[in-house]
Amino acid sequence: MRTILYCALLRCSHISNAIINRFATIAALTVFFSAAAGCAKEETTSALPDYLEVVGLTGTRVLTFREIGGISDMAVPCCDTLVVHSDGASTDFVGGFRLATYGPDLIGTVTADPEAATLLFSYNETERLRSYVVSGDNLTLTYTDDGVVYVEGWRRIAD
Repeated sequence: MRTILYCALLRCSHISNAIINRFATIAALTVFFSAAAGCAKEETTSALPDYLEVVGLTGTRVLTFREIGGISDMAVPCCDTLVVHSDGASTDFVGGFRLATYGPDLIGTVTADPEAATLLFSYNETERLRSYVVSGDNLTLTYTDDGVVYVEGWRRIAD
């Protein structure tokens, strides 16, 4: 690069060698530090994990049990699938979800509150708040509806 700049600037006979050398050095340092800054910035942003992934909320899960008012639901849990995914922003505690049941799929956003251990599911202008506990591949959601406490167990089957 220095040689190219030297040859280009040499055509102007009134420019001294000292000026050419300074210009070439400044240009080389600018390119070097620009590249180094770009690499460091890229590593920093990609190194931050998403909260939803860190605590094990992301992935595909199937319903394994449901309790209603402390009594096990006698229906065999089948075919209910919950998929939670990151939205790509690592510090906002927000992701997306899809709940597939017998009816139409519910698709929306899920917002985690790590201090309260709650998840807020938002879809079709509806919001549902659930307490959560993650233990390995198991996710337990607890909520109250019309004074009745519901507990659901979801097992991760894929990431």
